[in-house]
Amino acid sequence: MMAVILVVEDSLTVSTAVQGMLCKHGYTVRVAGDGLVALSALRTFQPDLVLLDIRLPHVDGYQLCHVIRRQSKYQHLPIVMLSGLSGADDMQRALEAGADDYLVKPVDEKILLATVEMHLVQAEIRTG
Repeated sequence: MMAVILVVEDSLTVSTAVQGMLCKHGYTVRVAGDGLVALSALRTFQPDLVLLDIRLPHVDGYQLCHVIRRQSKYQHLPIVMLSGLSGADDMQRALEAGADDYLVKPVDEKILLATVEMHLVQAEIRTG
């Protein structure tokens, strides 16, 4: 069974593009348009990886990442920030919030897929 990926992105254009890239390679993708919807989604299903934008309505990506990481069942859930913010401070803040990786939009499809695959494999190794 292919991995389930939760894409948390408020831009319909970006979420549609990312969903298309991932679905084309066999992944199941769920999309949440903001942090509150993402938290609700996490209560209903267990994704294998989260792609998380920083600039979101209601709860920003940094806060959402921190909230997810505080829950023991999500300690090993790979979280990849996917943001238009490209500054070193933004990347550092994302990693400090608990993100496993950081990609800058617009993201190249090959880089996105390689990053997703790498983190899924690492998560599988960690959780046995």
